[in-house]
Parts: sequence; structure tokens; C-alpha cells
Amino acid sequence: MTLTGLIITYVIMWWMAFLALLPVGVKGLHENGANADLHPAIEKAAPVRPGLWGKARWAFVISALLTLVLHLAVSNDLAALLPQPPSQRAVAG
Repeated sequence: MTLTGLIITYVIMWWMAFLALLPVGVKGLHENGANADLHPAIEKAAPVRPGLWGKARWAFVISALLTLVLHLAVSNDLAALLPQPPSQRAVAG
């Protein structure tokens, strides 16, 4: 796998991990019990503390590991270990 392929794979894996981690551990304003203090223009489902930096760090770790595993699998040609589909015989017409 080339360096460009690794970078593209990493970026795609990072975004997938980051988007999968976004809802983890998020509490909305309506779950805090502070509804009376809210301005009417504030959405009650808005997250209190989304923790985006922590999720970005976890996405970094997860995507680095997944990219490393994929790179090792491609480099060592692990696809050759998978069973091959049966060959199709030509049908005489």
C-alpha cells in the first residue's frame, strides 16, 4: 500500500470512528433537570458537554489501529488465505 493509500485509508477510518463516537456519553439539556433556566431559543436536546476533543483522540487511536491492521493484511497478502470460489464451468448450449 502506498503512502497516499495509507493516508486516505486513515482519514476515512478516522471519520468513521469519530462519527460513531459522537453519541457516546452525551447528555442533553433536558436530562439535566435545568429546563426552567433555559432561554426559549435554546434547544432542550442540545448536548451539555459533548467532549469532542476526547472523542477525536479516541478516533485517532481507533483509526490508527485499524489502518495498521489493514496495512499488515494487505502487505502480507492475507487475502490469499481466504477460500477461493469454485470455478464456473462453461455451459454447452
